[in-house]
Amino acid sequence: MRLSKSYCHRNLSLESIVKTVLRSMSNVNKPQRTFIAALLATLIVFQGKATYRNMNRYSGMSEKRFSRWYSRSFDFALFNRRIIAHALPENDRIAAIDASFISKSGKLTEGLGWFYNGSVGQSQHGLEASLISLIDLKLNTAFALDVRQTLDQNHKTRVEAYAEQVVEIAPELQEQGILYLVGDAYYSKEKFVSPVVKAGLKLVGKLRTDADLQWFYEGNIVELDAPKSLMERSVLKRIYIVLSTLVVYKKV
Repeated sequence: MRLSKSYCHRNLSLESIVKTVLRSMSNVNKPQRTFIAALLATLIVFQGKATYRNMNRYSGMSEKRFSRWYSRSFDFALFNRRIIAHALPENDRIAAIDASFISKSGKLTEGLGWFYNGSVGQSQHGLEASLISLIDLKLNTAFALDVRQTLDQNHKTRVEAYAEQVVEIAPELQEQGILYLVGDAYYSKEKFVSPVVKAGLKLVGKLRTDADLQWFYEGNIVELDAPKSLMERSVLKRIYIVLSTLVVYKKV
């Protein structure tokens, strides 16, 4: 099978970018740089499932070598950030967070649980990955930055785990001048909003359609009437949060 010149040129350019970025990461030694470069090249061309045995067929690395290096940590968030900075123009960007459902059968896989599957609109048994991506506003494209498997922990909700992921990645976002994080209605909870805002990010999110908001009555109180503590209750159709400022959109 002969590969086209454009395909070969594209692979060579990607390989050179990966090696340049890996060399710029001072916390990665030469053996790990060699493995990561070979792993990414394998993931581009392999077919089927990404098991050690299957990837062994498409590379010169043994299953034992895959297993050994997979057990060691690698800063993929820093790697992705430098790849994006090296290969893309400096356009205006925002960050976004969302979770993806991964179907998985069996009973022994770590992290198995019931997670919401948006494609079918209901919870299913499987795995979940929480992804923070960078959205280029000019290219209208999202680029993965940091992904973590959702693991249930004692005395900690999943929302708190998502918030911890954002707080840990917030300094890297701020270094790039990114201050806005977008999330759907699931993330518009106090346990998520408060840590994210405290970390210096501005959250843009959507509340549920049945959100019941209350705010205090600040007008003059008539002496003959009973004191009023709440001015109004409203069920809002769409509401967006920026920092803790509410901007209300209603259908006329």
